Amino acid sequence: MWFGTASGLQRYDGKKIISFRPHPSDSSYLPAEPITQLLLDKKERFWVRTGKEVGLFNTATFTYKKVPLEV
Repeated sequence: MWFGTASGLQRYDGKKIISFRPHPSDSSYLPAEPITQLLLDKKERFWVRTGKEVGLFNTATFTYKKVPLEV
């Protein structure tokens, strides 16, 4: 089970909670903003949305990639 929080992303595996927090010097990690929405799409991609950006979080490698949005 995954949870988006004000301090990062958290996963509960049935026994323990693992926290994934932003890392300021690593762009392949989560942004330093509260997570406002999580979504798993039809292709099993895990989307993470903050107040300022959207990206994909790889649940196997625990890496994040910002996805540019056109407005």
